[in-house]
Amino acid sequence: MTLIQKIKNQKITSIVIASMLVIGSLSITNMTFAEQPPKPALALAFNPNPVLDGNLVTMSGNVTVNSALSDYGKLQLQQGLNADDSPAINCPAAKYVTIVDNIDHTTITGKWSYNGFDTTGLGGKSRVFQMNIAPAGDPISGNQSDCVRLDINAEAECEGEIQISAEDSNADPDNGIFGYKIKVEACTDVENLKIQGGSNGWSEITDFVRDPVIGDLTKKEQPKKNTVFYWKIPELGPSEAYDEVTFTVIMKSLKEISCGETVQINGGWSVAYNLPNDNTKYKAGYTSPLTYTNECQ
Repeated sequence: MTLIQKIKNQKITSIVIASMLVIGSLSITNMTFAEQPPKPALALAFNPNPVLDGNLVTMSGNVTVNSALSDYGKLQLQQGLNADDSPAINCPAAKYVTIVDNIDHTTITGKWSYNGFDTTGLGGKSRVFQMNIAPAGDPISGNQSDCVRLDINAEAECEGEIQISAEDSNADPDNGIFGYKIKVEACTDVENLKIQGGSNGWSEITDFVRDPVIGDLTKKEQPKKNTVFYWKIPELGPSEAYDEVTFTVIMKSLKEISCGETVQINGGWSVAYNLPNDNTKYKAGYTSPLTYTNECQ
């Protein structure tokens, strides 16, 4: 074999080996991409925010993934801490501790809610949270949502004769569940109370709860219209057995709420009453109706 033939054969061999290396490299790269699905997109929100001291807050989130969530790991809710382990009040936190280890989810593109965070005693303070997906193993790494701050307002001092307010309660709108709670607080002794108000005409009332169970409650249903409640209580006040009562209503939607649509959850509520040794009928309210907007995230 001549020198020229040897050189030609070496060039052909080098080209073949280089081609095999390129093909092998592409195969390994493709396999690596197949083993690493895109990371989930996480979003976290609170309702209400701010929340009043002593009330539960609903924490909800969206999880968007491109394969089974089990490929990534467990979905967690975490609270932010400072370096000294005290609760963080601003984002981002120095570190996080898991408060719900495995959030229930039912769909690949899923929504979840958690109603267990109690704000009692936290009035005037803030807390920060994030969602996290705990790693399921190499080569997948965990990822987090943006940090979100929850503000807790101190309960206002009772002023005047009586106060009435309305707030969301145990809502799960993603599953068509809505709720509200009416609170009446007597700052002074009052008598012959009549608390009244209504829900809406597009949902079915599944439950309603008085706390405490005192007085007489009447429910008036109006076909294709809102349901009205009348709650009569003999007396309420600082020197009575109770100075505060609440009334919670839970409803199931009978309609599909379109993207961007805003619905009214309840009507205005009021309370009529007498002062001791005074036949004049006084009235407090009406509360502002609560609303819900389907943001279709």
